[in-house]
Amino acid sequence: MVKKINFQNIEPSKIFEDSIWTSANVLEDFSQPWSNADSPKTKFLTLHNDQFLFLRFDVEDNNVLIHKESEDKMNVAQSDRVEIFYRENKKMDSYFCLEVDPNGRVLDYAASFYRKFNNNWVWPKDHILTTGKKYLNGYKVYITLSIQSLRDLRIMIKNKIQVGIYRGDCKSLPSRKQKEAEINWISWVTPKTERSDFHVSSSFGILTLE
Repeated sequence: MVKKINFQNIEPSKIFEDSIWTSANVLEDFSQPWSNADSPKTKFLTLHNDQFLFLRFDVEDNNVLIHKESEDKMNVAQSDRVEIFYRENKKMDSYFCLEVDPNGRVLDYAASFYRKFNNNWVWPKDHILTTGKKYLNGYKVYITLSIQSLRDLRIMIKNKIQVGIYRGDCKSLPSRKQKEAEINWISWVTPKTERSDFHVSSSFGILTLE
């Protein structure tokens, strides 16, 4: 259940204050479905009001890795990051993906099953705000989405949103010898796949707004 906060006109800077999040529901049951290792701590917090859905990730990571701190959003896919996918239905005829690195850079794209990606798609302008903050032992990511954009994309039906909530724990960055980053994959819902894959129906759960 995503709890509703009482005040309607929240200032953007206020979302970084811990006192705002004291009433938030917290998800902590993340795992590494394709590894026998213990999953590093990951927390996902949610709040909303009539205008916005507020999301926060608290990530434990002693070695935060970021690939090429540039404006190219595809570099996020080679970095430490958190991810949240929104789908319209279980068939995943259309779904929308947000991947955000510790600096707050966002990789947004649209998709359809199976793994048909449109990387040119962007979340509706002025309806998203992402921020990242790095710490000694990890990072936090804040995501604010307008309720209107969720409705316009048909991924919020009444008060329910079908979501996949994930984390890419980067162990090494791309290099001359290794073209792709080495990533350990972490998920809220355990997908029923032999290989690492979040782009399947079984990786989704439901958030309900009170």
